[in-house]
Amino acid sequence: MVTELQVLNNNDNRLNWKDNLKYDLPIFLASQNSGHFDVWFILEIIWIGDCYYNGTGTAKDDEKAFQWYMKSAEGGNHTAQCSLGYRYENGIGTTKYEKKAFQWYMKSAKGGSHKSRRNIGGDRDGQNNLGDCYYYGIGTTKYEKKALHRYLKSS
Repeated sequence: MVTELQVLNNNDNRLNWKDNLKYDLPIFLASQNSGHFDVWFILEIIWIGDCYYNGTGTAKDDEKAFQWYMKSAEGGNHTAQCSLGYRYENGIGTTKYEKKAFQWYMKSAKGGSHKSRRNIGGDRDGQNNLGDCYYYGIGTTKYEKKALHRYLKSS
């Protein structure tokens, strides 16, 4: 059985595995199916969604990408939460649902970006997209003052 430790140490370098996705994706999938996760794995499974979304190391599949972004977002990854908002807003891999897009953008904006692990004031893309929701009335009532506030937080 493949464990999350084997997955994360596959190339003895967490940041290097993206260069070898076509070889590592099956290992990540095996780890997911084993039910063994650690915090790093939950935060980095967004990359599996990226593999399916871009067709890297596997066939392009927007619905599978959406499922992986959901797993990562539910695990607390704010970048994945922002990505889910985008997918709900545009109907990519799921049914278009602007209210859910707004909710996921809000979650992303409230948290820090796990991708950079530096931005503790909220995910910048989430803040910007939330500003768009307020400005254009996507999934919420138009509110230009709140839009400006979110745009300023994203800069």
